[in-house]
Amino acid sequence: MSIHKITWQGNVFGDIEIEANSAQEAKEKLKEITLIKLVQSSKIWNNDKPVQIEGVDTDYGFVDQRTWELLEDG
Repeated sequence: MSIHKITWQGNVFGDIEIEANSAQEAKEKLKEITLIKLVQSSKIWNNDKPVQIEGVDTDYGFVDQRTWELLEDG
């Protein structure tokens, strides 16, 4: 068994509720939230688009998505 480091990208959409006394305060609070905390605190929308593989670091070296898809299992 080998470890394959996969670099991916995708669109993530969500909703978060922020308590604030004004829109400006809500904007400031949103700016202070880290991306990880934002994702953890949000209701994530389903997205039909699959994530894109940017590249994979394998035993054979770094390969792009097209080459990765051509590699046979096994």
